[in-house]
Amino acid sequence: MVGGGCHVTKDHRSIMNGREIESHYKLETGFAEEQQLNRQRHEESQQLHKELLKESRSQNIDIDYLRSQVAKHDMEIHRFKATVN
Repeated sequence: MVGGGCHVTKDHRSIMNGREIESHYKLETGFAEEQQLNRQRHEESQQLHKELLKESRSQNIDIDYLRSQVAKHDMEIHRFKATVN
């Protein structure tokens, strides 16, 4: 009778160890998948950031050009006013 009880306990322990291993494997797999998703999100974020910086620089160049043109036109207007007066 003692031997039979020991056998059941041994089977119970092996079942629990199997479940723990399976649970641990699921955690590791989930962690690896989460790391991969985080890497992908980070890469996408970096790409978007680069695109936004590029667009921002382009807009700054356009703004500088327009300011320069306004300054030229203001000077021409000032010259015309000076010749009229």
